[in-house]
Amino acid sequence: MKNKIASTFIIVSIFTIAPLMVRPVLMLNIEWIIVFTSLIVLFLTQPPLKFNEVRIKSTMDKYSILLILFMCGTSTIAPIIEWAYHRNGQSTKGLFFVLGLFLLISGFIIRTTAIKMLGTHFTATVQITNKHKLITNGLYKFIRHPSYLGAFLTFVGISFILESWLGLVIAVVSMMVAYHIRISVEEKTLLHYFGNDYATYQRRTKKMFPYAW
Repeated sequence: MKNKIASTFIIVSIFTIAPLMVRPVLMLNIEWIIVFTSLIVLFLTQPPLKFNEVRIKSTMDKYSILLILFMCGTSTIAPIIEWAYHRNGQSTKGLFFVLGLFLLISGFIIRTTAIKMLGTHFTATVQITNKHKLITNGLYKFIRHPSYLGAFLTFVGISFILESWLGLVIAVVSMMVAYHIRISVEEKTLLHYFGNDYATYQRRTKKMFPYAW
């Protein structure tokens, strides 16, 4: 647990503290505090990233977890930089701020619920665990990867909170690229393991966005 807390703090610090090394006073702003706290909680509620596991599972995972981590960083650093150096750490704390909070909280709830439903089957890297089961109820009744939707909403919410429109575009593009690749890798593995059961499940559900994709 101590290692997980330490690695989480290091990763989140790179994403949120490093961009403000020139203007550390902005870390006192409520926007930054919300972003920092939300990312700490987000990373602590998921399995720890073990680089030895990444190496061992590389054949199956294709290093997609590292791509996701990189894109998470991009989706956080870009809006922070725009907010800090283009907007001088200011935001109106109006409609977009509220919308950002809503997206962030909704994303967190969706992600943690999805992770809890999968239990030990939810792993950082793509892999098949012992007695792996196909979950098709709850959130998984409508989309096959609700945990990714939750993370996507969280990072989009960060850009709204910081009122960073360039950051928003970067976050959307980055996270969609990362999850498109990850889902392709993951579903290939699931199809191989579950066969026709997963193919049937694919036909009646969407990947991340209900009724869309």
